[in-house]
Amino acid sequence: MKADAAGGGRLPIVFVHGNGETSQAWSSLAARFRTRGYDRLFAIDLDPPGHGSCVAYAEQLAAFVAREVRPGLGGGAPLALVSHSLGAPVVRYYLSMLGGAAGVSHAVHIAGCVSGAPACDVMLLRDPDGRIFRQAPEIHTGGSPFLRALDACGPPPGVRCLTLSSPHDAQYLLFEDGPQLAGADNRVLPGLGHWGLRESDDSFALMAAFLEDDAHRSTIGLGAPSPPDSPIGTWLACEPEFQGLELTFSDRGVVTRRAEGRETQGVFVATPSLPSHQLDLRFGDDRILALYRLTISGDTLGLVLGEPDGPRPHRVRLPALFWRSGPRTRPDALVGAWRSTAPGTLGGIGMAAFTLQLAADGEWSIQTSAGDDIRVGGVWSAGAPSDAGPLRLDLTIMRSNTPRLAEGAWWGGLAEVKDGEMRLELPAVTRGAIRPQVIDYPSVLVRG
Repeated sequence: MKADAAGGGRLPIVFVHGNGETSQAWSSLAARFRTRGYDRLFAIDLDPPGHGSCVAYAEQLAAFVAREVRPGLGGGAPLALVSHSLGAPVVRYYLSMLGGAAGVSHAVHIAGCVSGAPACDVMLLRDPDGRIFRQAPEIHTGGSPFLRALDACGPPPGVRCLTLSSPHDAQYLLFEDGPQLAGADNRVLPGLGHWGLRESDDSFALMAAFLEDDAHRSTIGLGAPSPPDSPIGTWLACEPEFQGLELTFSDRGVVTRRAEGRETQGVFVATPSLPSHQLDLRFGDDRILALYRLTISGDTLGLVLGEPDGPRPHRVRLPALFWRSGPRTRPDALVGAWRSTAPGTLGGIGMAAFTLQLAADGEWSIQTSAGDDIRVGGVWSAGAPSDAGPLRLDLTIMRSNTPRLAEGAWWGGLAEVKDGEMRLELPAVTRGAIRPQVIDYPSVLVRG
């Protein structure tokens, strides 16, 4: 369907935000659409903003469209839906299960939770019934009934769909194709994070072209890079329960396992395949079949092991995580006391303001000064400096008063320092966390 002549021929747009956000998340993007002649823009506030179910949110969306949008459009004039992150399954449910497709011509899913969110797998470990995070049972990566039902519906009739995703999006690392949708125009924009996908020039250009039925002329987002597939190298376990475990895969097909002062050697065969690579391990008489994936930068390995002499796992879900070992240093540019001026992602776990200490002897600590009382510390190092981008910062947690940042865990991030200011990208939790691949929503710190 095409937009009618009212409103300058531009489609009305309804924006649907993601988890924990509000309609204000769309302020910047809405302003860009207004400058392009879109003057009928609507944004819903989903309630509650951080832990409601997708079904309830979709019902809110249906009521919002009927109450706030339709009366001003007249008749059956089509509209467009633009969603971000958790907003994608909300929009999909509205279109396929609540009859929304009858009045919608275009749907854009930015960094959308289409095939499940790895973060929900972790949520279910501590909240298996979804009593706190009600969307977790709906959109985990284990083939939830909610997502299977949406997939069974197929593309909503009469609705054209565009997805925007990135292999650098921290929400889908090791699941890079998770935001892509069968039957949609799936565009991949490398180098952008979860929030950068919503704000970038390329994203806006694609969205505008798509809503104006001109995306077929654009080459933006075509020909996406593939993550590496070789496990060769030395890998250190990220999770506390595997603290001290080290795996080395050599180019001669030898695997070495080191743990608790003991070393065991075996052989391996790695077979790149889709959607997950296969790994065959043999230690003595034990044969172990596994699946693995690597992040786009090759710095984190996700490994799912079968039982000895048992079948190969059928999917990568809640993998054991390993970070790549390499030359480490403690650059003078990072050493010292740093005071936050903006919390970034860490604000979501109560770190509204904090001081980071990085000592030359390898000790580090964080102490909050606003928000929750959080005190963590341990030892740190960083990757060798280069001109290729931010430093890879590795924090091992030896002391912690919060379960979100577990003792014994590795906490990997990115840091860059310029003109006395540090931009620091760290995951908000350590369980199931993978080093960010780009600086996307950083904490900002200054010396002092």
